[in-house]
Amino acid sequence: MFDKVKEIIGLGILGVGSVVVFFFFLKSLFKEMVNKSWSSTNADITSLEIVKKGGHGDWRYEPEFKYQYSVNGKIFGTDSSSLFIGYPTRGLAEKAVENYRNTKSVRVYFNPSNPSENTLQLGITKSSVFGLIVSGLIMTTTIYAIIKSLC
Repeated sequence: MFDKVKEIIGLGILGVGSVVVFFFFLKSLFKEMVNKSWSSTNADITSLEIVKKGGHGDWRYEPEFKYQYSVNGKIFGTDSSSLFIGYPTRGLAEKAVENYRNTKSVRVYFNPSNPSENTLQLGITKSSVFGLIVSGLIMTTTIYAIIKSLC
């Protein structure tokens, strides 16, 4: 009996976590669908460097990409773009940013209602779709497991 309660509690915690992650990706996906109507302008690249992050055998190389742009005379910028992911080697990270090293500016898309909200990619990203699918599968499997253990 006690093992059954522990199992249900564990599955419940996993279920709640997967629901939270699912809705995080759903919100991200919705935002990416909405940003298709955003305005665009050129942004000046202010910094582009490869930073080694992690530790304890889990090192990765992340491009830190910073830029700034002007909307109606007001300057906006970003501390670091989420366009890039971590790479296992410096060479792969360098290859990912090589097109940006040859230019001084990029096209940035911004929310006309809130110009500080910006992105370098319009539309739905593969990572949001993948995250939504994986978290949805985990959530569905967990709900099934909870129902099965209650019966």
